[in-house]
Amino acid sequence: MVLLPCTLKDSEEAFADHRYPSVRRAVLAVQTASVLSCFPEVSDVHLDQRPPPDLVVKFVEALSRHCPKSDGQK
Repeated sequence: MVLLPCTLKDSEEAFADHRYPSVRRAVLAVQTASVLSCFPEVSDVHLDQRPPPDLVVKFVEALSRHCPKSDGQK
């Protein structure tokens, strides 16, 4: 289990230049979509809350860009 720091900026800085290829399942806040690039082998991604509509598109774009093995790509 990975717990993210409190703010988006903190989480981006904490995960910058890190990769965790062994992570297969991730539960994230929609605002932390920028850290998806750290989990290149993730196949199952869940959100911990219902996102506002304007963030859904950004999250899905980040998911498809950084996580080619996610269930949404099959």
